Amino acid sequence: MGRMRTAAAALATAMAVSSLLACGQVPLLPPAEGSPVPVEVIEFDPQAYGRPRHAALTTEPVQLRIFAGWYGKAETDDTSGVDRVVPKPGQTLLAVASETGCRLSTGLEVRRVGDDLRVGFTGGTASQTCTRPYGPVALLSVPTAAVVGVRTVDGVAPVAASGPGVLTGFVRLESGPATAVEIGRGEAALAARLERNAEAQAALGRPVRAGTQAFAFVLTGCRDTGAVLLVTYGGMSAEPVGGEGITCFLPEYYLATFEVPADRVPEPALLGG
Repeated sequence: MGRMRTAAAALATAMAVSSLLACGQVPLLPPAEGSPVPVEVIEFDPQAYGRPRHAALTTEPVQLRIFAGWYGKAETDDTSGVDRVVPKPGQTLLAVASETGCRLSTGLEVRRVGDDLRVGFTGGTASQTCTRPYGPVALLSVPTAAVVGVRTVDGVAPVAASGPGVLTGFVRLESGPATAVEIGRGEAALAARLERNAEAQAALGRPVRAGTQAFAFVLTGCRDTGAVLLVTYGGMSAEPVGGEGITCFLPEYYLATFEVPADRVPEPALLGG
């Protein structure tokens, strides 16, 4: 994603919006109602693919490349986790994806109305045509005190910043190799290979809830403590997490199982890669 970071990014965005407003070209969105919430812009990409609207409000670390799984645009980790943002003391992270049609936004604002946060991507002039609708994405830092009691963002309950995949099992294995299967349709060979590992058998045999699909991945890592699911337009893959910065002489292997809402599973659901 294209990124503008921290205070410098916020200042640049504010200056751009102010300049356009001075020319009388830019209406602010949404309407100025409710109490303004101070924000620090950590990342802002007005040309992303964040459609439809999603938001996550959390005091846990956030990686936008994983949050992007909500709209099928998760990215593999090619930067060793440098995009992992940890909230500062007294701050909460707000990840938000929206849509502005053919209007390329230049800024944003956040307001609170009761127990709802209203996030508006502002500025820009709408064109008559565009090659694709814009889906701006941003990661913001807001004072925790300002969002206590917030239940919804733009009228909808927040989603998990870790994307639509829910980790249901994470088991250390004695060996690989890497593989990926859908539970309930293709895990028999994997279960047979792991028949001596009771924890792995339990993870693979966990009932799949109605309205969801479950998947299993054998991953290679080092002192990892969990895993994340990456959902893209054409498929899904998984990455181990928790062992960043640790070096192992020999690779370690893990079984990671996930549950995903059926409507978030890409078609066809190519696994791995």
